Amino acid sequence: MSKSSPAVGYGQPPEHSRFKKGQSGNPAGRPRKKKSPKRQTATGPSLYDMVLIEASRPIQLQENGQIVELPMIQAVIRSLGVSAVKGSHRSQIALANLVKSAQDKEYENRFDLFKTFYEYKRHWDEEFARCDATGVPRPDPVPHPHDIQINHRTMEVIFNGPETPDDKRKWDEGEIRIQQSIKEVAELQKIKEEASDARVREIVEADIEDKKYLLEVIRCTYPNEDIRRKPDFNLSEWRKVKLDRLKVRKKEMSR
Repeated sequence: MSKSSPAVGYGQPPEHSRFKKGQSGNPAGRPRKKKSPKRQTATGPSLYDMVLIEASRPIQLQENGQIVELPMIQAVIRSLGVSAVKGSHRSQIALANLVKSAQDKEYENRFDLFKTFYEYKRHWDEEFARCDATGVPRPDPVPHPHDIQINHRTMEVIFNGPETPDDKRKWDEGEIRIQQSIKEVAELQKIKEEASDARVREIVEADIEDKKYLLEVIRCTYPNEDIRRKPDFNLSEWRKVKLDRLKVRKKEMSR
């Protein structure tokens, strides 16, 4: 019995014209839909940054016949002040509000700092008392509470010692350098005393003076605890006075 021919009709084309298995009905392929390009995100400075950059941008102004350079925001405030002095009521109000806002913010920051380190000193004073009562060695916090001066009238906080662990390392290195300089000066002094040649003694004496000057500079930068923990001590003022005196002495030595 012969095999019957496959059915041919709608949806069933003749076998010889059918697509081979695995072959697409659209050899050229349907063109893929083009993807819209991704929107570029801003990578530049934010509006906040741009405002601060522009506010601090230096500009040149002519003042009393001279060219001065000021940050833009300072120039604006100065212009506002000039306008207020000339009688502009609106400028006077704006300037007064600006000054009050700045004063309030400065007071707020000062009060927060005062409160923080008042509590800090109180905490460590209590901790030191507890250690002394129990015979436990005192810890060595940074900043050390005895290196902090607080003015209860002005709420000013003054740091007379290292404020961070990095500062503490610098202060410790400064103390080591002081001891080394003292030793070097003593060794040079001995060489000078033992030298029979006047020229050698003169050279050594000049070296001693240089070492002593360097020693004083380091001492003025890193005062020891006995100095910096005195009542009403102010590190910044003390450094300035000491270094100014050293500069005068250096000039006299070089004459």
